[in-house]
Amino acid sequence: MVIYRLTEFASLQNGHGGQKRTLHIEKVLNGKGFEIIDVDSKNELNSNKSKFQRLLRTIQFLVQFKISIKNLQHFKKIHTLIIKADNICTFYKKGSVFLYEHSRFSNWLFPVIANQYGHKVIANIHNIETLVPDQVSLLKMTKSPDGFLEEIKMLEACKLALTISKEENWLLKLFNIHSIYVPYEPTVNEKEELQTIKDARKVRDSDKSFLIFGSASNNPTRKGMIELIKVLQNFGIENHTYHIAGYGTDSLKKDLVFKDNFIFHGAISITALHDFYKSVDAVLIHQPCTTGALTKIPELLYSNIPIIANSYASRNYYNTPGVFTYWSFEELKKILSEQLYSKTSFGFQIDNDVTISISNEMFFSYLEA
Repeated sequence: MVIYRLTEFASLQNGHGGQKRTLHIEKVLNGKGFEIIDVDSKNELNSNKSKFQRLLRTIQFLVQFKISIKNLQHFKKIHTLIIKADNICTFYKKGSVFLYEHSRFSNWLFPVIANQYGHKVIANIHNIETLVPDQVSLLKMTKSPDGFLEEIKMLEACKLALTISKEENWLLKLFNIHSIYVPYEPTVNEKEELQTIKDARKVRDSDKSFLIFGSASNNPTRKGMIELIKVLQNFGIENHTYHIAGYGTDSLKKDLVFKDNFIFHGAISITALHDFYKSVDAVLIHQPCTTGALTKIPELLYSNIPIIANSYASRNYYNTPGVFTYWSFEELKKILSEQLYSKTSFGFQIDNDVTISISNEMFFSYLEA
């Protein structure tokens, strides 16, 4: 059976979190007997409707969903999204199944319009976007709670939603959306690489070094890194070394006054990242409150690397062996100076089986409803 996929992300094993999740869900659906074919929107945007018909269609849609237009640019954006979705839906035969990847880059109108044409939509939800700090609905361009309700209205048209976090699965079910929690899992090939890291860590010696890794071009990540580094410097634990790596992290030096035990590496290769994974005592993650879940946590668990993360970054992985969650900076200092290096916690074997089985019965019952 074929599923037609609408995505803004490439399927990449060593890409960013969105690309990794795209590949992961592709593999999950392949395992259920689906062939994934990407929609080439460039080839399918040939409308046979007149300009007047397309304009009337947009006006009717705006009235039906009570979308207020702020300006001409806003109208043109919605109008273009409707045309694109209409053309895709008319190109494929009625009853086709689409995998719609929901992110802030997506055509949020697609599930509703596909439903109108008699198609079935599976949503791969990367994030509930309107609950991310400073983000708005892509319909009325409004913040939550109004923006959130608009986003939910679009997702209600999906036959099934696949979420990366337990919290979002729970939330969508409260709105009667058929939702299944599918935790992120590395590919078979990546697991082999991570096993190499795990084996190397068995013979390593503790050197009180830590890795802070992430893309500083992402504003929430950047804010989290800056807050964390400031706090760590105030702790005054001089025998610890902190390696800060990832795209744009070298620019953090402009925003901070830092001590010699904070080393900024900037963007690094996957080989260099894995070298850090083999050598550091733990990885530190600090994030503001947001949605989704971090793909890097399962990778670190498979590598048997301790993770020290604040409560927001730990979402989806609370009480998971190998994840040290701190709810205050006092707790963070205690973990760094005591708990991580206690005989009962350091050098432990992390339970890295994060797989949750999705029964075919549940999956297809939602899709065929």
